[in-house]
Amino acid sequence: MNRSRTIRSRAGFTLVEMLMAVTLVLIMMVMFAEVFQIAGGAVTKQRTLADNDQNARTFATIMRADLDKRTFRTLLPFYPGEPTNSATSFNNRQGYFYISSNDPGDSSDDVLQFTVMSTVSLRNADESPYYGKAVQLPQPTPPGWNTTQQFYNFLQNPNQPERDDGQVIPNGAATSRAAEVSYFMRGSRLYRRVMLLRDPIPAPGVPSDLSNDPQPKSATGADYFSAVGGYSGNFWSDFDFSAYRLPTGINVVTGGTTPISARFVGLDFLGNAMATPPYPMTTGDPNEAIETYFYSLGQTWNRFGFNSEFALNSPLNGLPREFSGTNPATTGFFFLGRFSQEETSSSAFQYPYGAWSNGGNPLNTSNALVDTTPADGVVDGYAGGARAGVDLLLSNVHEFRVELWDERVGDFVPAGHTTGVGDFHSARQLNPDYHPLGRPASLTNIFDTWHPHFDRNLDNNQFNDPPPYRPLNYYPTGTPGPNAPYWTAGSSYSTEDANGNGVLDGSEDGTNGFPSDGLLNANVVFPFLDEDANGNSIADAGEDTNGNGAFDRGTMIIRPLGHSLAYRCIRSGTSNGGLANEPQWTTTPGVIVRGNEDLNSNGILDAGEDVIIPNGALDTGPDWICEYNARPLKAIRLTVRFEHPTSQQMKQVTIVHSLRDTTAVP
Repeated sequence: MNRSRTIRSRAGFTLVEMLMAVTLVLIMMVMFAEVFQIAGGAVTKQRTLADNDQNARTFATIMRADLDKRTFRTLLPFYPGEPTNSATSFNNRQGYFYISSNDPGDSSDDVLQFTVMSTVSLRNADESPYYGKAVQLPQPTPPGWNTTQQFYNFLQNPNQPERDDGQVIPNGAATSRAAEVSYFMRGSRLYRRVMLLRDPIPAPGVPSDLSNDPQPKSATGADYFSAVGGYSGNFWSDFDFSAYRLPTGINVVTGGTTPISARFVGLDFLGNAMATPPYPMTTGDPNEAIETYFYSLGQTWNRFGFNSEFALNSPLNGLPREFSGTNPATTGFFFLGRFSQEETSSSAFQYPYGAWSNGGNPLNTSNALVDTTPADGVVDGYAGGARAGVDLLLSNVHEFRVELWDERVGDFVPAGHTTGVGDFHSARQLNPDYHPLGRPASLTNIFDTWHPHFDRNLDNNQFNDPPPYRPLNYYPTGTPGPNAPYWTAGSSYSTEDANGNGVLDGSEDGTNGFPSDGLLNANVVFPFLDEDANGNSIADAGEDTNGNGAFDRGTMIIRPLGHSLAYRCIRSGTSNGGLANEPQWTTTPGVIVRGNEDLNSNGILDAGEDVIIPNGALDTGPDWICEYNARPLKAIRLTVRFEHPTSQQMKQVTIVHSLRDTTAVP
């Protein structure tokens, strides 16, 4: 008999099934989490890359725009006493261009500073002016007037920075066509400091002379800051203008004295010509540090970040302050670069006008600076200024490096490098007294375009000082080569170019004592070294350079032209005897100076050929061609490396910027 059984269904899962289900759910959750994590990471990475790229573009755009607007176009430093009719035009050498490498092995202590003009349109057509802050100056209080009732009135006080933008209604801003621009790194921040040059709108009754044009006036025409005393604020809290401090007793124009005052730097300061006469800065004592002064930014004491507080024979005059003190072992010692707007807007700063606090002149290393409470990259005594961050360009920066193109090395190098004897090698440094305040003379690693009349008088002579570097194709004998001697009478000079065709023919290579190197070689000379270094036609102490006891003079007034010109032999011969028969050197590159009268090379003195030395004999001295010998700085390389604040991803930007507007020489 068949018996039916009822099969009951299960009411739950087995343990194994439960474990499998949970495992599958966990796997799916992990997969979803991984997918979202990957997607989120990709978004974060893209955002990081976008942020870094945006910062890189901002830096590159601003830097290139500033370099395109620089006023010093041909970057050849002035040589001492260089005249305005120099082979290198002064018109293309206005303002200055300054690079400080400090320690060549440190990529965080470089300074780049130069002057810009918005109307320079060779590479950038944008002529928008530069902007900055400016407050109204109150009409000075007459004697017995309530000091709380000072009033602001352009009709009473028209020449003031707040009006430079052309707006009659005050807006707290000013504009200018020109400015000083400084780039420097402090801690992990890269700063771009812009200091306007005063470009006042002409106003009726305002004197328009070189010294007073940038200076604000009272209603009576008196100098507002030095003669009126109606200002009591902190200067660089109120004005984004380049200014320097004029000490008391300085003879500016009239021979009188002036009280301590702030002096605005105007557009006229871009000129580097030697004024006639220069403005005396002292009573004429030859032992004093400063004998002449020019309203020019080529003279460093007029620049932002440089010490303008003059003192008798002080080694601090006109030097930049780029470090907190003089001893790197001091607690809190740090690289300063330039003062930031946070620091200069501190009520304790006061420079360049007012009574100092926190130890005195902030641009003098006798006033030690510290950054310890906290170590945040801000000078403790000047922290908390109202304009903090205004000049900040990049944050989280690890490197800011400025390098110069060295043609001899064939690479970009810091000033004062030791890699091969290049144009900017430490061995070619010309001015050991010029270095940042607080640094030893061994760290004179600066490129500066200089001024033709600049004598800090710290080298025990009364002559103008040379710039730190001035690259040449040929250097005078006694310095790292290649060298060229000075012309001497009765000497043989040669060239391999026997037929004078300007080409090295096969039989010419290695002749006349030159190496067989495939190059067309020839002797190169400088004109006779005129020993009248200061041009006063008197044999002064130290001018007998060859030690022969005689006052040797050349045929030209200014010699040797800063070695800007050299002369290459293009026809062999022996120079005529006697200094009186020195060739009549030209100052025009490409022009030939004849020393051989045999124009048709027939070995006979023909009619019309006895012209070089009219003596009835066939003179066969060498022929020379004038060549431009100076080597302007042609390019710089800027490297900045910064970190994203959240992802910690690094970004490096490298800019190679040409500094030549033309291939023409000079």
